[in-house]
Amino acid sequence: MEKLNQINPEVEKMEEQERQARVEFFLREELAGEYDDTRFYLKDALREQEEVYEKSRKQWVDEQMDFYHEIEDLNTLTEKAFAEAKVAKINPVTGLENRPGLFIGINSHLKNIFSSEVLADRDKFFSELKTRDFSEEELKVLFCDVSFLSLANEVGGHEMGDELLKNMADQIRTQGSKAVHYGGDELVVLYNADDNLVEKSISRIEAGVKNLEIDYLKELNLQANMDKGLATLPEAIDVFNEMIDEVKESPEGREALKLMHPVKALENIFVALADKRAFLRKGLVRIPLLINIKKKSQAQYEKVIGSLRKGAYSVTDKELDDLAEVDPSERKKAIKEFILSKEKENLESVKNEFDYLRSSLILKKALNKF
Repeated sequence: MEKLNQINPEVEKMEEQERQARVEFFLREELAGEYDDTRFYLKDALREQEEVYEKSRKQWVDEQMDFYHEIEDLNTLTEKAFAEAKVAKINPVTGLENRPGLFIGINSHLKNIFSSEVLADRDKFFSELKTRDFSEEELKVLFCDVSFLSLANEVGGHEMGDELLKNMADQIRTQGSKAVHYGGDELVVLYNADDNLVEKSISRIEAGVKNLEIDYLKELNLQANMDKGLATLPEAIDVFNEMIDEVKESPEGREALKLMHPVKALENIFVALADKRAFLRKGLVRIPLLINIKKKSQAQYEKVIGSLRKGAYSVTDKELDDLAEVDPSERKKAIKEFILSKEKENLESVKNEFDYLRSSLILKKALNKF
């Protein structure tokens, strides 16, 4: 606040609303100066079209302001708190924004899709989701599960694991409108683009990962990999509407709806759908890999199984052997059936009826592209 007082010595005498507005004005100015268009894969187009560039910069600044409003009231935002907030926002290993950045980004896009009145009124939000056509909306979330992170930590300690994460983060850094370190081995890209541009972006990610030279993986005859799952906003809205329709059928469900924050519920479904698709994909890749390693070298299998089993639906040695006995032409189908059986087992362990319904609908939608 000292810097702001130097700019305007009268700031401390202002009414609260006026002071808040002035703090926000200078914070926006400072953020606008930090905008880096190299983070956008359409950077050349943005530079050539000033109107588009300014709109992109304004959206970025709005997202950052949302973050600072989340941290604390701007009236109490000192220069020290400003600096600390910026550090907390960025993951020190990957250099990407942490998890809150993803939801701030989604919120920013939702504000362009829905009016502020609809977002603030739960009944209007429910109604619009049910009656409006969202098929043309291009908002998408790409979940990227980094393969072999636990193996890297086991082989070379967390320094090696951090290096693997950093390498993978570099492959998504300039993709989409935002790249985020969601947590652990999960990296996320947020897109607001048509299918063609997103497909090209995913191809760039895959090519970049494929070209990574990671010595300890080579020694184990493994290749760097990220298992990816893509979800669209229209798909998330479909799941949300189906869930609401079923919940409304009972008095208990209608009571539960009163406690729901609908916008957050939609955002969580959106992200969970992409996450589920990435994990399904991981199992589809990981299980055949373990089958092949077990066949070729028991010694190598023993080196990696402890780290890789969890990403393969905790498959047992016997289950792997049984799948290995399936005719190669039928094995992919058998593995899919195995994964589906594990997903159903996981669902049966969910005791809360609302959570069970939500999880089952997300799985059902995720399996559409499995």
